Amino acid sequence: MHASNISPAQPKRVAFVDSIANLSDPLSSMSSMFSLVYLLTLAYQVRTPLPADQERLLTLMQTMTMSPTSTPLEERRPSTTDRPYTRQEITNSFIHFLSPVLNGMAGMLELLSSVDAFSRPEDFREFWSLDRSNLIRDFIESGGPLRRCLEGYDVPFLEAFVQDPTCRIALGKNAGALMLVPGDAQVGDDVWWDEEEERFTVTRPGDHGDLHFEEESWRAGLAVRSAT
Repeated sequence: MHASNISPAQPKRVAFVDSIANLSDPLSSMSSMFSLVYLLTLAYQVRTPLPADQERLLTLMQTMTMSPTSTPLEERRPSTTDRPYTRQEITNSFIHFLSPVLNGMAGMLELLSSVDAFSRPEDFREFWSLDRSNLIRDFIESGGPLRRCLEGYDVPFLEAFVQDPTCRIALGKNAGALMLVPGDAQVGDDVWWDEEEERFTVTRPGDHGDLHFEEESWRAGLAVRSAT
């Protein structure tokens, strides 16, 4: 979903969502192992919806690709054909995006340490569920790198499916939901939902400009719902 800052000169009707507790690097920087591990750490920490009620990796994928101004994910097409990407092609492209951690011992060890996986091994295994599969189990059973031969694996996920790779993924302070926010957002910023433009906007704490909202419109815990 495209994200933006609120211009103080432009009144907006918005609903409060949450404050930013943690923030990823810009999505364009995910070629860095550190940045990718931290992005996965944020996804692991999601609390809304409850981990038992969602696939956290699917929630991350949906958050990264949401946009009201571009073609829906399931209708996007390769430049060489009029046929839309299949769900499996999109999923395999996302798996390739995750492959530096999945297929690399160093990245996996960093993530294990970051989320204290050794104290909750079952939760860590469940974290890798995606579209009725489990990537950790697939890796073990295949005995090597995942899905290199499958259709869509070589599609660059950020280029094909993310509208604005300068955006970041934020984790909400109160609800623990993932949100797509502008690249210049900071930890502690307030996140709002712009109902007219169907996107998240951010302001610095207490600097709300000419925002318009009704008491009943305030809400916390807006989250991307999993398809599970």
